[in-house]
Amino acid sequence: MHEPHPHLAPPSRRATLGGLLSATRQLTPAVAARTWPLALLAGLLGAGSGDTEDFELTASSAVVFGVGALVMCALLFGLYVWMIRRAAPALAIAPLPPLSVGRALGAGIVAGAFVLGGLVLLVIPGLIAIVLLQLMLPLVAFEAMRGLEAASESVALVRANAGTFTGLAVLTFVVYLVLDPYTWSSDPFGLPSVVAIAVQVAINAAITVASITAYALAWRELRAVVQVPAAAAPSDPIHPRETQLTY
Repeated sequence: MHEPHPHLAPPSRRATLGGLLSATRQLTPAVAARTWPLALLAGLLGAGSGDTEDFELTASSAVVFGVGALVMCALLFGLYVWMIRRAAPALAIAPLPPLSVGRALGAGIVAGAFVLGGLVLLVIPGLIAIVLLQLMLPLVAFEAMRGLEAASESVALVRANAGTFTGLAVLTFVVYLVLDPYTWSSDPFGLPSVVAIAVQVAINAAITVASITAYALAWRELRAVVQVPAAAAPSDPIHPRETQLTY
């Protein structure tokens, strides 16, 4: 069982959507500067995993598809964990606990199983899972939680801030629809295939960086306690008189 860290904030702490969006807008460039190669790799994996146009669903192919989807979830989640840990200094989050690759990939399989299982069950449970599991990524990355433990903790934190995280999920969905035309058309601009893939990868990478920044800031607002005196603090979008967050 994961023991609460003595520097974590009390459960009554709240995150606001406006504060998260403002801080995300200001800090995303700093996160991008530290994570852009990984973001492009994540964008490439995401672009490749979305091509199911010629997929024919049968009993055997459904099993193969499900296993492949879980593997892809594990790889992407592990990559996101790597990204968010690299971004921690830009977000004034330090130090980080040791985290094994296996634990990160295992958490990705857990997250993927919940979401994919929910989507199979008439879609709505999957959408609910997407909302409730938004904090799994920073809980694994910053607290080294195991998959099921991180899922349970994410559900508890999100339910306590339901309006904020529902709004964040809806906004993320809208951003994907508006900024990524490849979500509704395989060839929206009639570009050569190589150029189209490059554009899609760049769009996916940009949205991924902004998303992980928002999740990290949400975790920081809900969980972290500032340890350094405010008098020595640099400018900070959420806590303008506070500085490095100690985990």
